[in-house]
Amino acid sequence: MYDVRKMPPGLPQGSQYPQYYSYYPRFSSKTNPMNYHPFVLPFTIGLYGLILVLTFLFARWMISMPKEEKRKLRRYVFSFRIFGIIGEVIMEVLLHRRIFRKNALLGYMHMSIAFGWFLLIVGGTVESKMHSHHAFNEPWIPIFYKYFVHNSDDFRYAETFAFIMDFLLLVVLSGVGLALYKRIRSRIFGMKKTTRQLLPDKVAIGALWLIFPLRLAAESITSALYGNGGFLTGSLGEVISAAVSHEMLAQVELNLWWAYSIALFTFFALLPFTRYMHIPTEAFHIALRKAGLKPQKSGDGMTRFQTHSCSRCGVCIDSCQLNAHLKRSQMLPVSYFFGERTHQPDNKQVYDCLMCGKCTVACPVGLDINTVRQNRRSLMSGVNGGEYSYLPAINKEKQTQVLYFAGCMTHLNPAIKKSMENLLNAAGVNWFFLDKEETICCGRPMKLSGKTGDAEKLMKWNREKIMSYHPEILVTSCPICYKTFAEDYNLPIKVMHHSQYLRILIETGKLKPRKTGQTFSYHDPCDLGRLSGEYEDPRFVVRSVGSITLIKETREKALCCGSSLAHFHGSDLDRVILAEEALKVLCQGNPDKLVTACPLCLKAFNGVSEIPVADIATVVEEALE
Repeated sequence: MYDVRKMPPGLPQGSQYPQYYSYYPRFSSKTNPMNYHPFVLPFTIGLYGLILVLTFLFARWMISMPKEEKRKLRRYVFSFRIFGIIGEVIMEVLLHRRIFRKNALLGYMHMSIAFGWFLLIVGGTVESKMHSHHAFNEPWIPIFYKYFVHNSDDFRYAETFAFIMDFLLLVVLSGVGLALYKRIRSRIFGMKKTTRQLLPDKVAIGALWLIFPLRLAAESITSALYGNGGFLTGSLGEVISAAVSHEMLAQVELNLWWAYSIALFTFFALLPFTRYMHIPTEAFHIALRKAGLKPQKSGDGMTRFQTHSCSRCGVCIDSCQLNAHLKRSQMLPVSYFFGERTHQPDNKQVYDCLMCGKCTVACPVGLDINTVRQNRRSLMSGVNGGEYSYLPAINKEKQTQVLYFAGCMTHLNPAIKKSMENLLNAAGVNWFFLDKEETICCGRPMKLSGKTGDAEKLMKWNREKIMSYHPEILVTSCPICYKTFAEDYNLPIKVMHHSQYLRILIETGKLKPRKTGQTFSYHDPCDLGRLSGEYEDPRFVVRSVGSITLIKETREKALCCGSSLAHFHGSDLDRVILAEEALKVLCQGNPDKLVTACPLCLKAFNGVSEIPVADIATVVEEALE
């Protein structure tokens, strides 16, 4: 009546244990009976319940996206560019490339759990299909394969798969071990501070941490009973079978498989309501971002994908200067996204931000908190109704090759516009000073305040004004204006920051600055560097005059000067503190002069610096032969 397994020689006699639960048909490579045991129910219910919830949510979010965004997505999906999207998802969701760049140990911890679990599922699926010769098996078979399969003598790849599956399980367990250790010593993972978890999060992570140790225990006990398993589960099985009676093992085996299934159910059931919703959501978010989609308004589909992709991992905490230097932890991006996800954020959360973009650079999945925050401001600002009849009539006669736009903040630092006037004249450029007499705003401060409609009206007038001169190039000295003209105006001409244009003039020989022998520390303005990706041209210009000192926090890690126009609710003292902290970093190499490429940064550092501070244009002007 019982099927006695023939065990490998050398195992205890008790290993030749009858198939104690023979009334539950087990897996066969020749037939495909109903491979079932009630313990698979928690896993199966949890899995299908999770799929239903995710399908409902994702479908609702996709439907709420604007039509233009949907068309943009379709153009990507039905083209070869889809392979680029798939590659990006693999690199960021499974391999965690961005986290590896921050800290290798933290990256391995995330990768070992995410990619290891994924490969365990894939490996189990391939193994069960190859062994059974069936294209379709019950969904629980790959997960509980070792329970249903004891004798693999007729499967030629049994030992290979046993080794692979045990190795992958060991990799995942190493990640779980590191995750546990991170709770004690987060600093070795490059994180000074981490987030507090809510009760559902704690239960979910407890279930997640139990899944793989329970799988190891269940497979090892099954191996002890039937003499199978790989180098890990098989070895543990031998040790266990030598120490524990098989009657007791038979009683424990089923309990462990039940516990494993219940742990999976618990994690699946809590996932949509906890921080672990980021696991399925971030894959969609990264794919949509790669396809060029952005949040268009507060609460739309892309915003939902972004807010639910935040894992509250806390990687952004150390990067936020408001937290690091002003101890304003309630303004952290992780807190803001949690507010967006659970309720409408309050006024202070929405507005109290430098909008410097450091958190987006630090975020493992690159969440664009600036856009989400901006859209929320637009929703909260109410009806826009600005009056613009005071704007002068647009000139239709003058034409120029280069149109120079100083910007509001540059007018508060006259040395910059004076230097640019002298440089453009020295280079013999056909140019016109657009806002020399009429101070015109680019519209960005108005947009940052949430008055999007008013900003769009002003931008429309500005665009007509700019194009009335038929320029080839628009040059501006303000990074804020540069980013706004480049991204929001849809101009059919080239838009350049003055550092970019100065490089062209130097390379073409129209400007010939001499080497001064000075050492400079260059500060990357937020809107020019981190938010627009321009790092090389300003450095080329500075190196044409002198040398640049090496500092720690530079390029995308550069500190904000604190003089943000993003309606940051800080006092004058707060702004001074932020400027002083940034200055400490910039003066690490004892430079002769601090150089920046932003009128706001120039104003901020001039107020706290003991060494000379100058705009990049002024430095070049002083070095002209």
